[in-house]
Amino acid sequence: GIRDYRREKPEDVCTDERVYTRDTTGDEFCFKAQPSSGLVQCETVANLESERSSLEGDVDTLENEVNALDTEQSVAENLETELGNVDTLVEELTSDVTTTTSGRVRRQEEPTTPLQGPTTCDEIADIIDLLVDEATTDAERLILARKILLTKIKKCRSKDKLTVTKTKIKIIKTKTGNKIKIIIKTKNKKTKEIVEKKKIIIKLTIQINEIKGVTTKPPPMPTGENEVPLPTGETGVTTPTGEIEVSIPTGEIGVTIPTGEIEVSIPTGEIGVTIPTGEIEVSIP
Repeated sequence: GIRDYRREKPEDVCTDERVYTRDTTGDEFCFKAQPSSGLVQCETVANLESERSSLEGDVDTLENEVNALDTEQSVAENLETELGNVDTLVEELTSDVTTTTSGRVRRQEEPTTPLQGPTTCDEIADIIDLLVDEATTDAERLILARKILLTKIKKCRSKDKLTVTKTKIKIIKTKTGNKIKIIIKTKNKKTKEIVEKKKIIIKLTIQINEIKGVTTKPPPMPTGENEVPLPTGETGVTTPTGEIEVSIPTGEIGVTIPTGEIEVSIPTGEIGVTIPTGEIEVSIP
């Protein structure tokens, strides 16, 4: 209890002039100002949970960005393929050499919703100008490229305009290929960020559980390895120390063999017997 009040603090660390006496030993003591361990723990958990929540939000954002990049990459790759087909078609239409039907680029199948292909080479040139416009998206370019491939023209009667325009196809095809490389690089970088942030989230969760006294098994660290299921029909078995796990063929019974005895297979119709020392085993008809 309180022993007395001093005019001044008995020690600089004391919060006030009160002096206390410990009942068990009679020692004098005072209280000093510092946060309690409980308060420190609460603040620590709150900070860790706030950090974890922020990281989880980052992971969600990154995963959405990766999904969007997947879609963008798919469209760009399809566009690159179709631009190559358009380039082949235009070269064929503007060539001075007559090509056979077997050497022509394969046309797109007629879509469910009728899409009219261009009927003149000048019209193809106009579509190419629209296709390479900077304001045109890759999805729109893909539609325009496929529209060009629906043409039934076999040879240009007037090829001057298309001859001038066809170089633009090669340019936009090169740009699309470069764009795909950038998308893949960006996607890989974001995927690595996701893995690293998930590792930190797991570590934070372990720290929070330790402070709270929760003893739960943490999730596995992301390593890039895949879980492999056991083949159907097999069961994981815990083997006792000193015993060996064996596969038991159908119709036979697994037994534990005491030390010094030998396991003997008994043919059908014969009876296994324990033979005392000095006696001879006899087959019974």
